[in-house]
Amino acid sequence: DDLREKFPGNSYHYMRKNCNSFSNALAEALLGEEIPGYINRMAKIGSFFLDIDDFVRMRPYDSKY
Repeated sequence: DDLREKFPGNSYHYMRKNCNSFSNALAEALLGEEIPGYINRMAKIGSFFLDIDDFVRMRPYDSKY
């Protein structure tokens, strides 16, 4: 029930909050340990690049440069 609040159906994102994120939270709740890091590595790398893209889009364009 605790995970239900953290993972509503509309919160899914293929890189930032995916099935591996849920699996990790479930493993922590049941076992007290995270899943191995290599399982979600590609999503974490992709999320890093999404964050950079989001940052660049937020910056105002300055035509002087």
